[in-house]
Amino acid sequence: MKRRCLRSLGQWTRATVAVVALVGSVWLLGYHQDAEPVGAISPDVQSSISNNFLFRNPGGKAATVSTQGSVDLTGEYFQAQGANGRSCVSCHIAEEAWSINPGTLQHLFDETDGTHPVFNLLDANNPNMDVSTPEARQIAYSMLLSRGVFRRGGAPRPNSEWELIATEDPHGFANTSRLVHWRRVMPTINFAVGSATVNWDGGNSVGSDQHAGLVNQATRNVTGGQQGPPAPPEVIANIVDFESSLSTAQLIVPRVGRLDSDGARGGPEALSAMSKVKGRFDLFDAWAGHGNPRRAQIARGQELFNSTNAGGRSCSGCHNSANNGTNFDNLLFDVRTA
Repeated sequence: MKRRCLRSLGQWTRATVAVVALVGSVWLLGYHQDAEPVGAISPDVQSSISNNFLFRNPGGKAATVSTQGSVDLTGEYFQAQGANGRSCVSCHIAEEAWSINPGTLQHLFDETDGTHPVFNLLDANNPNMDVSTPEARQIAYSMLLSRGVFRRGGAPRPNSEWELIATEDPHGFANTSRLVHWRRVMPTINFAVGSATVNWDGGNSVGSDQHAGLVNQATRNVTGGQQGPPAPPEVIANIVDFESSLSTAQLIVPRVGRLDSDGARGGPEALSAMSKVKGRFDLFDAWAGHGNPRRAQIARGQELFNSTNAGGRSCSGCHNSANNGTNFDNLLFDVRTA
């Protein structure tokens, strides 16, 4: 939803744009397909990324801070654990807030004729499709290339609140005993102030124990998406420790400047030091009435986010974890989109 909203940013009101700038300062909303780094980084020639290294995006520049001192590019997160050449970084890259977008996927396809490890029949429109030629692969991975979505699903869970009684799948794979759904890659960042819910639907959650949920997710990714044998506990621990160290946020906005300047506390450095507590957003209190109208607008957006409307509702009523936008009690809400 956040990524889709970014595409129609020009249609939003000025007040709403201010809210986007506010939330984007903590939870990076996502990169456009033409995002590019400010400087060149490559695991082939560089073993780490310095904290606060800047990457361009449509909203300005974003950065990552690791509590390990820098972003180490040599750990298990970057190693293929299975037989298909995939690793965590195949789908979670620094340039795109530790996620991946359709433009990058198309670029990888163009560079390799669709043989990059990210293109695997596990995520084809139908796992039985022909992928013997570049043209066939372009068709087989059309959902991945056009929308950046990966195929998931399986047998409907027993005792669900619904029944699957009919299917109409243009790709010819789903049926009444096999549900198919498509998902964007979630960023592997900001866990210190994040929800205990792991994955969009909590499918990898382990109660309210976020660390256990991340261990569960990494373990299943190795045997699932990477098609490997079960990884040793030390490999999984290295992956979880790495992703748990990362905080990513917008840091620079055109005609605003740095979001951690002049009394404001945006950006990944401040985020990495936050605790998860209930409360209002106050990152931009110092910009109220600021002489820079863009900064003053962000402060107004923050106040709008915190304020209660005539119906007694507010953004912060659900997004009540101070300065990061999650729900403090780890609640999921039925917004009737699935």
